[in-house]
Amino acid sequence: MTIARKLWLGFGIVILIFLVASLIIFFSQRSISSAVDEIANVEEPTRDASQEMEINLVEMSRNASEYLQAGDPQYREQFTEDRAEFEESKARYDELVDTPTGREQGERIDLLYGEYVALGESLMDQYEEQAGTSDDYVEADEQEFLELQDDLDEVLDEEVQPWTGQQLAEAEEDASNAIRNVYVTIIVLLLLGLLSGILAAYFISRGILRSVGRLAKGARKVGEGDLDHRIELNTTDELGTVAAAFNEMAERRRRSDEGLREAEERFRGLSDATFEGIAIVNEDSISETNRAFVAMFGYDEASEVIGKTPLDFVAPESYDLVREKVASGYEEPYETIGLKKDGTRFDVEVRGRISSYQGRPVRVTALRDISDRKRAEEALRKSEARNRAVVDTASDAILTMTTDGLICSFNPAAERIFGYTAEEAVGQPLRMLMPERFRGPHEAGFRRYLGGGEAHVVDKGPVELAGLRKNGEEFPLELALGEMREEGDILFTGIIRDVTERKRAEEALREETAIVHLLEMVALTANEAPSLEEAMQTCLELVWAHTEWPVGHAFLVAGGPTGKAVSTNIWHLEDPDKFESFVEDTEGTRFVPGIGLAGRVLSTEQPVWIEDVSEDPNFPRAEQAKNAGIKAGFALPVLAGSEITAILEFFSTEAVEPDKQLLEALAQVGVQLGRVVERQRAEEALRRSETSLAEAQRMARIGNWEWDLVTDELSWSDEVYRIYGYEPKEFVPTLDKLLEIVHPEDRDLLREAIDGALYEDRPYDFDHRIVLPDGEVRVIHRQAKVFFDEEGKPLRMVGTVQDVTEREQAEKELQEAKEAAEAANRAKSDFLANMSHEIRTPMKASSA
Repeated sequence: MTIARKLWLGFGIVILIFLVASLIIFFSQRSISSAVDEIANVEEPTRDASQEMEINLVEMSRNASEYLQAGDPQYREQFTEDRAEFEESKARYDELVDTPTGREQGERIDLLYGEYVALGESLMDQYEEQAGTSDDYVEADEQEFLELQDDLDEVLDEEVQPWTGQQLAEAEEDASNAIRNVYVTIIVLLLLGLLSGILAAYFISRGILRSVGRLAKGARKVGEGDLDHRIELNTTDELGTVAAAFNEMAERRRRSDEGLREAEERFRGLSDATFEGIAIVNEDSISETNRAFVAMFGYDEASEVIGKTPLDFVAPESYDLVREKVASGYEEPYETIGLKKDGTRFDVEVRGRISSYQGRPVRVTALRDISDRKRAEEALRKSEARNRAVVDTASDAILTMTTDGLICSFNPAAERIFGYTAEEAVGQPLRMLMPERFRGPHEAGFRRYLGGGEAHVVDKGPVELAGLRKNGEEFPLELALGEMREEGDILFTGIIRDVTERKRAEEALREETAIVHLLEMVALTANEAPSLEEAMQTCLELVWAHTEWPVGHAFLVAGGPTGKAVSTNIWHLEDPDKFESFVEDTEGTRFVPGIGLAGRVLSTEQPVWIEDVSEDPNFPRAEQAKNAGIKAGFALPVLAGSEITAILEFFSTEAVEPDKQLLEALAQVGVQLGRVVERQRAEEALRRSETSLAEAQRMARIGNWEWDLVTDELSWSDEVYRIYGYEPKEFVPTLDKLLEIVHPEDRDLLREAIDGALYEDRPYDFDHRIVLPDGEVRVIHRQAKVFFDEEGKPLRMVGTVQDVTEREQAEKELQEAKEAAEAANRAKSDFLANMSHEIRTPMKASSA
């Protein structure tokens, strides 16, 4: 049996009794309503209209008299306003009266009022024309004006108001009689209703309230977090249906919580998989972090990190730098000194940005340990210093020669450098130590100097020339030639330095610098490229610029660790026509692990170099390569973590031996490109998270906003636009636009709340009304927090907006219901008290 049938069965008698009472009250209500309507719509307004006419008449007389005495124009203006109000009250009086007496009184008022107003206007016109001279208007007219006022007062005081009061009293008496009749009926029926209600309550408590109690207990347990609790009701009525629905709701909530936990675990897994340390800073403390961050700073558990401030992880001398970057919202990478748990310092690269996490504005910071990079840079600097030291400390050849160019002395270093013994060199011309092409210019310049010409080498510091060894080998050298005079003779001293090793070191340094530059450009490309494809295309161009190998190509790896290398249309070709057949064969082939150049990379996960692919038995494209003149080739993996996501291959038209330094550098190219994949995956996860956040905001009807007080830029989330009745991004939000949306009566409230939060440190948490574009009025709840700089100046303000119209309406209805119930209880108490008094009075009389 349903609850409705139980209630009908329990309250059937009560319903019948009250049905009879309703019929009686219905017929009585018509007479009561008629009397009340007569009072509310006719008698009281008629009396009020007569009173207002009398008040307006007094004001008119006073203003006319003041004008005739002082001549102030404001009294005449007030006279005109009072006249209009009198005529408005008179018109309302004429509309309400429906008896001959009332209409007759109205006609008398109209007659006297017309004369009264005309005479008053005439007196004031005369006064105005005579410029306020009191002798220029007739005193008799003023006397007549006052007499007309007295006549009007007499009609209103002695006839109209007494008559309207009598009409109101008669209507109230009619209403009181009708109400007394209803009371008698209610008293009789109430006794019967009380008896029936007691019986119905007994049956309801047995059949329904017990089930309701179980429902309430179950709801309380679920609300306290016991999602496994189930409400057991052995009934098929509506309460049983509600219990089943409540059990299903609790089950769905449990599944939803599990899904949320799984999503958070997936997100945490993604953040833990990256090599960078990630920390989410909420206000001034760390609220979330990944394993890489914990391990980077030497901690064992994330719980040791949560709650600490960012300054706890940097050296004291870096405090000011970190505060400045955080306060300014700086988003570019910068370097600082990290501080581990045990006090160890290390170099760290920091990059952060403001984002939204779990409905709150936070700063997401990524940190990278760059100690290895710093050590590599330091090692490179030391290598350059060593090369310079070798050059600076090398033994130099020192020799002397006469003015006729013959060698006089030849030291051991010269013997070592040129290959001649001292005996072989002394007495020989200096030109023997230089290539043929330099001998003529050298002798001509030497003769010119001896003849008094300008010196180009002597005492001009070292100059670079080419030397000639005994075995005919040319080598680079530096020559510093000086003049020395002894006893009238002139000797020339030459200090010759073999710079062959330095030249080789400089070439090696240029090569290292080029590789470093290549890696820097690849890293820049990886950081800025919007996609892996664009990053690989740019890297092909960069590697070609470094190696000048004419063919570069990219594969994508499909199917994971056991997948295949699939050709893409990403190529660098110096001569597309020359390599056309090679390109076609490459794009039509998929390489499995171990087969071909790309396959070897798949199987080894390392760069692979082939000196001559046209002669390699494990190169399926050997014939096409030979036809295109391709010789050497190498390939490198693009690694996202330990996963190969792509392969880059390059080919030369010359056979080239493996370059270990180049291979090591190109391995780093693959790692840098892999970070593009990692970033794309992280960005995709972030987009999914942001989509979930936007959907949650839509469901909760809550949006977030931010106001940059420095630039005066205001930004809203999509849900804020929807709450205000607009499409997302329909316009650029401003404070003026917000004030247009706010209900006019609440705009001052909003301004005061903003000023209080910015300048008086008052909380920003209140409700106010808004007006949608279609005119609908809604109620929103607003919360915000202000962020200040070190000097206490407000920098930005972030907050939320939530549509609480339905909640406000529910609270209002609940309050109205409460007030109605309290009024009913008071009426019931008054009625019972009156009834008790009326019953006791006859009983006392009978007793007496």
